[in-house]
Amino acid sequence: MEGAPDLAVKVASPRDDPDDLVLKAQQYLTAGARAAWIIYPEARLAYIYKPSQRPEVRDAGQSLDDAELLPGFSAPLSAILG
Repeated sequence: MEGAPDLAVKVASPRDDPDDLVLKAQQYLTAGARAAWIIYPEARLAYIYKPSQRPEVRDAGQSLDDAELLPGFSAPLSAILG
């Protein structure tokens, strides 16, 4: 497949290096992705990366959504984390 997806989602495992995950998110954005979500189940957080913006942090009390990429989609992060 050529290019990048509009949205990349990664669920971090305890073995993942956080710096490597940030680099991977930046690589997706550089390749043309419109957003990258990294979900950290143990920390109960999600980081939302978009081009030319600081990452947005969402906690288990918030939802994952993106009206531009996924119109009408919204999922409580707590439901995803279990």
